[in-house]
Amino acid sequence: MPPPPTTSSHRPALQRLRDLQTLTSRLTPLVFLFGLLLAAKLAAVGRGYRRLLTDERFQAIHDSLHDALTGYPIGLCCPNV
Repeated sequence: MPPPPTTSSHRPALQRLRDLQTLTSRLTPLVFLFGLLLAAKLAAVGRGYRRLLTDERFQAIHDSLHDALTGYPIGLCCPNV
């Protein structure tokens, strides 16, 4: 069945819809790519933050088991005390 004839008043609206569809079909992949890049960046920031927390945890454990002045393990720096 052929489409109904369009009047001249519908043509501008139809053209705007075609233009919008063209714009949408061009921008959708770009927006998707931007979202993927943003997700990758956030993952990288999260990995860096986790690495920093792990390093700080190991340093805190080391500091709690060693004398701050000499660096010797606690209990070995002053055996007679």
